[in-house]
Amino acid sequence: QKFSEAGYQCFLSGKWHLKQSPSALGFSKACYFYGNGTYYGRKVIDQGVSKKPKKHVDLFCAERSADFIAEHADKPFLLFHCTQTPHMDGKLRWPSAPQFRKLYQGQQGPLPDNWNDPYLVKPPYLPGIRNRRKAIEYGYQSPDKIRSHALEYYSVVSEMDASLKHIFDVLSEKDLWKNTYIVFL
Repeated sequence: QKFSEAGYQCFLSGKWHLKQSPSALGFSKACYFYGNGTYYGRKVIDQGVSKKPKKHVDLFCAERSADFIAEHADKPFLLFHCTQTPHMDGKLRWPSAPQFRKLYQGQQGPLPDNWNDPYLVKPPYLPGIRNRRKAIEYGYQSPDKIRSHALEYYSVVSEMDASLKHIFDVLSEKDLWKNTYIVFL
């Protein structure tokens, strides 16, 4: 809200899971979806209109973010862009597009040194937490499963990076890098 009050055009694009509406928090424009879920055919609220774009939700929102930057390049603006990925989809998978999986084809994913940690010197609650239970469900007792899962993750991160390129490209086209801060969280 402080940016909006200071005269900035404020745009929210991407994942949203706060109870307040984007407008209540100072965003004059918004293109967003709630929480985690499917990557394709996802319900997106774009300027108040509900849509289900066929393309990857991160790509759709990145294109909208790029449009916003292009439209407001000559004024102060704040873009708050949140991606779905690298969160898993609604079925707890990372279904990246084939061209991104191909980037890692034939490679061996990493195996962390502590992949088979017996939890001897850790707090007793750790073996029962959700992350540990999911790791067992994913087959993390197997080094091959861990390596495979890591490559799936790398693929979806590469796909996310490709969608973000739209934003970075418009910053270059509009010569905005010298006066732009980007904060990754």
